[in-house]
Amino acid sequence: MSNLSRRSFAAGTLTTVGALLLSGCGFAKKVHAPKYTTKTKVYYSPGDDNDWAYVDQQKEFDANTDCYVRIMSMVYEDNITAAKGDEISVKYIFKGTDVADVIFTDGAPLNVEQTDDENEVVYSYTATAKKKGSDTEEYFIFKYVPLKEGSITLNIEYGEEVPESDDWQSTIYFIGETQRETTKQPNADLDDD
Repeated sequence: MSNLSRRSFAAGTLTTVGALLLSGCGFAKKVHAPKYTTKTKVYYSPGDDNDWAYVDQQKEFDANTDCYVRIMSMVYEDNITAAKGDEISVKYIFKGTDVADVIFTDGAPLNVEQTDDENEVVYSYTATAKKKGSDTEEYFIFKYVPLKEGSITLNIEYGEEVPESDDWQSTIYFIGETQRETTKQPNADLDDD
């Protein structure tokens, strides 16, 4: 073996051994996948409430009175490898639209998704991950128009970047008889194309 080959071999061996030693000692930088946490709050208010006081503990509402649901669902970067400004999908899935119509009333524009279930309405949007500790909050407000006695469930599902344990579910119940007729469903506007 020539001197040049021996030096190249020795340099390569030293580099490899050095890298292995450093990584074994914890000096090599470990790369983690981005991690996110969420902050989710769901509040309800009966439509005849003059103070528009939202509560999170009331689960039963009069079937003859509209009900408003106020949703806050924020995504935060949880470690230094998660980038502020990353986009995470969020879905609001309302199940039980045969019991109450769901009408989007306030907040940033949302997309309505087509579903195969006629008793389900899905709204979605893309949330922007915020720096942990940010005090900026975004709210979305929906109006439930009860059609009959029964329950409606809201599921909040975050994109695959967020642990499933951060998903949220909230069910409320409309009690008493009502004589209301259905309003226009959001999915009725979607073409089957």
